[in-house]
Amino acid sequence: MTTRILCYINSFLLLLTLAPFNISNITLTEKENVVPTSTISPPAFCDGTLGDNIFTDGDFGSGTIAVLPNDVNGYAPGYSYQPSPPPNDGFYTITNETSSWGSFANSSWVNISDNSTDPNGYMMVINASFQPGIFYENTVDNLCENTTYQFSADVINLIKPNFGLIKPNIDFLINGVVQYSTGPIPEDGDWNTYGFTFVSEPGTNSLTLTIQNNAPGGNGNDLAIDNIEFRACGPEINIDTSIPIVCDGETASLVVDIVGTQYSTPYFQWQLSTDGGITWNDLVGENDADIFLGVPVDGYEYRVIVSNSVMTIDNPKCRVISNVKPIVITPILFTHFDTICQGLELQVGTSTYTMSGIYLDSLIASHLCDSIVTTNLTIVPDLGITANFTTISPFCSDDADGSIEVNNVQNGSGIYTYSIDGEPYQPNSLFESLVEGDYSISILDHYGCEATFQIELTSPLAFEVEILDADAIILLGLELPIQAQVNLPFENITWTPTGGLSCTDCLHPIATPTTTTTYQLVATDEQGCTATDEITITVDNTRKVFFPNAFSPDADGYNDYFSIYSGLDVEEVINFQVFNRWGGLVFSNKNFQPNNDLIGWDGRVNGKKVDSGVYIYVADILFKDGLVEQFVGDVTVVE
Repeated sequence: MTTRILCYINSFLLLLTLAPFNISNITLTEKENVVPTSTISPPAFCDGTLGDNIFTDGDFGSGTIAVLPNDVNGYAPGYSYQPSPPPNDGFYTITNETSSWGSFANSSWVNISDNSTDPNGYMMVINASFQPGIFYENTVDNLCENTTYQFSADVINLIKPNFGLIKPNIDFLINGVVQYSTGPIPEDGDWNTYGFTFVSEPGTNSLTLTIQNNAPGGNGNDLAIDNIEFRACGPEINIDTSIPIVCDGETASLVVDIVGTQYSTPYFQWQLSTDGGITWNDLVGENDADIFLGVPVDGYEYRVIVSNSVMTIDNPKCRVISNVKPIVITPILFTHFDTICQGLELQVGTSTYTMSGIYLDSLIASHLCDSIVTTNLTIVPDLGITANFTTISPFCSDDADGSIEVNNVQNGSGIYTYSIDGEPYQPNSLFESLVEGDYSISILDHYGCEATFQIELTSPLAFEVEILDADAIILLGLELPIQAQVNLPFENITWTPTGGLSCTDCLHPIATPTTTTTYQLVATDEQGCTATDEITITVDNTRKVFFPNAFSPDADGYNDYFSIYSGLDVEEVINFQVFNRWGGLVFSNKNFQPNNDLIGWDGRVNGKKVDSGVYIYVADILFKDGLVEQFVGDVTVVE
């Protein structure tokens, strides 16, 4: 980290001493426009079949050492090798991962491994120099003319998004001439494959292939390269894999299907592998588009090598390789051993067998190969399976905590499965979470002998609680006695909610709810079993308040007082006032109970009877549900 920072500082100071540091003073030198020595197709990959990779070391190999101590192959002649990562500007490292490289790499670069399924595979990690330099160069000899080749490599931009200013930009060259440029490689954290195809010109035998940096370093432009490949490209070649299944003892053929015009005069060489594709051997004389295998061997594998002429078929740099066709033989002779319980039958094709013996059947299989099946059938007697059962009944009548366990099964094959009430058989002999009731337990042995047993789970007498009253409607302030009963001795009683009840732990509470309420009763018996019931009491909260519209304070014993009358829904008259027509207060009383004439107004003020006429009253009344409501009206005083 320190070395890299000093390098940046020294380079920056050098620029300052030579010229004012201004981006406008920096120019890029154009590459010389050289006419290519080969015919170049538009940048594209081979759309046919590829040959072997001519660059056998293009994947940088594999090993258990995380970082190679040196580069004996000299992969990058334009750069220097650095065995202690991360590499500085103008250096590269051959490694299998970057995640262990410390703070610089982890903060600036994405953590990667080589682009293969090999956990020990290597890749080249490059910290680009300030000037273009060669990442990879290889001279290939013994090529063929007029042959299509693909030159490609996997590349990843190591810089995290928006972290560096300069994106990698690499060139692919042939004989020193740029043939294809990647353009800026995005900071997407992904390996991308770049490359092109070209056709070698007449007389071509040797080419120098180069991959080089095409962007300045210093701030970004850090990358990794893997899987550099140079392969021959031919037409799409497939061995017909839709041939019928090979039946044991029958002959078979393979046919090559070619799509494309890269080879005007294709020449074929069939090959055989008897060791799972490790080694391949030419089949002498098998040079046509099809091959007759005779009676093939199960497990053998075939492929075909194709080139443009008989002169180039032996040159691995001038040919392509088809897909591999494995041979799978379907047998036609089968021997089947089976043992079944007495009373059962065995179905083989259209034949049904119920007795011990050896049977022969010819079957026409759906996979096109007729089969001859020899069946060795043994019938074993049904001795009558027996078993013991351990049962646990539910603790309470409505609980699902019962169980049935099968024990000591005898008179069968010794391998048993179990079923309850016709459900699928299972190896577990314990059935849990059962309620009280009757159950069918079936036992099946290995040969199909079966026995079924009836098992009953019982539980204590159901503990029940019942509210004898039906749901009811009451006026606000009224009481409703509730009657409940239980069928067994109980341990405790609980009513919820508790508001408006005279008791919450008794069977016969008196309810005076102020709002519509559903009361639930939960009873627990001496065993801890519970039972519930509930009742809903609807409260009619229509306000029942009456004010006379006239009274005669003449002391005759009739209507001598003006008072307030109500039902049981009133808790208290908070304030009661009477005013004359000029607004003068003639009567006032507070915090009293209604329905009492003697606490009302007697039609007098200071002991003197008031004049006849209309008077205004205002009353604030508190109801038993907590609501305070104001009533305003008038009353007439008459003689």
